[in-house]
Amino acid sequence: MSTIEFRIDTDPARWAFDRAPEVMRAKMQFGALRGAEEIARLAKARASKVQSTLVNSIRAEMLPSAGADEVGAEAKTGVNYAAYVEHGTGPAAGRPRYYPNPDSLLDYLTNTVPSRGFKWARKGSGKRERQRLDLWFRSRALAMAIYQKGTKPKPFMAPAAIEADARVRAILVEHAGQGIREVFSRG
Repeated sequence: MSTIEFRIDTDPARWAFDRAPEVMRAKMQFGALRGAEEIARLAKARASKVQSTLVNSIRAEMLPSAGADEVGAEAKTGVNYAAYVEHGTGPAAGRPRYYPNPDSLLDYLTNTVPSRGFKWARKGSGKRERQRLDLWFRSRALAMAIYQKGTKPKPFMAPAAIEADARVRAILVEHAGQGIREVFSRG
């Protein structure tokens, strides 16, 4: 997991947090969420488009705060196989063998036309049932191939966090400055 930590420890910032912690917290929360959205946007651009479910599940969320003067947000995925895409599996990635759920692969093959390789026959025809059976066998063969060979890593989240680091820091500085100016203007 890639983390961007940012600490504001200047006299004006400490003064502003002491005087109006709710203002500074709100500004910094918004900045943290904007930063996480930037990382999510870059991760979506880097993720394999064949796995559109993965791409569509990437989002930014606020984290529950650990303390009164801490805020956080994260860019995360909503699918359970994202880590396998990011880090790879089995021998191809230098890891122990992994046997994926063939039924999940069946769903993938059924719902993605390029992977399926054909258009569905009309309902009620015997050909459609043969197509379903073919996909069932192909999902089991694909699961066995992944078990034997593994999958190479296709990182998308970590490179996005690295690429966005400077931009996220600039966003946080901007929001901290907005908070400090607002607190100073109140007196």
